[in-house]
Amino acid sequence: MLKYKTRLVAKGFLQKAGFNFTETFSLVIKPTTIRVFITLAISLESLIMMGFNFSRADNSFFLKITETSTLLILIYVNDIIIPGSNKEEIEKLITILNNSFSLKDLGHHSYFLGIEVKTIAKGFHLSQKRYIKDLLIKSKMDNAKPLPTPMVSSLKLTASDGDPITNATEYRSIVGALQYITITRPEIAFNVNKVCQFMQCPLDQHWKAVK
Repeated sequence: MLKYKTRLVAKGFLQKAGFNFTETFSLVIKPTTIRVFITLAISLESLIMMGFNFSRADNSFFLKITETSTLLILIYVNDIIIPGSNKEEIEKLITILNNSFSLKDLGHHSYFLGIEVKTIAKGFHLSQKRYIKDLLIKSKMDNAKPLPTPMVSSLKLTASDGDPITNATEYRSIVGALQYITITRPEIAFNVNKVCQFMQCPLDQHWKAVK
């Protein structure tokens, strides 16, 4: 009896006979990911049992509103932010969660996912100054001169004008980082969206526009 194995190959039409037909890739989850997933599953179950509800806008956002307090929880992988109207309730929640799985309390929120948070008289000030500086260093533009506008308004980009760049991966990485910066710099959102349209095959003119 002969047994055969089948594999799902993405874009198999790009393979060349006799050259890379034997090159296959099996999706294998990392042990670290398994531990994080199990930890999150436990924490989510605990939150629901404590009366928290999923937000309709985002399943990583939980809220609990009572007559005496309002508690919010935002979860990103293994980072958690817990704002609320009652300090005692926040501390009580942290203690309960810490009994379920190990927590490290970093105190008041000051830096989260590349966003700096500063308390001011009227609320909070969000900044990505450090993130932007690191991005400039990464793209070797930390010594570049600043301009008053993010892009020339008359600039027209097409998918055919220009030559392919040598490192398309770098282009995608930088543009992806620029997308994240629009959280605190919405004025560049239109321009970032413009260069995002050429992620598949970026040309030198697109790369020049990004810089």
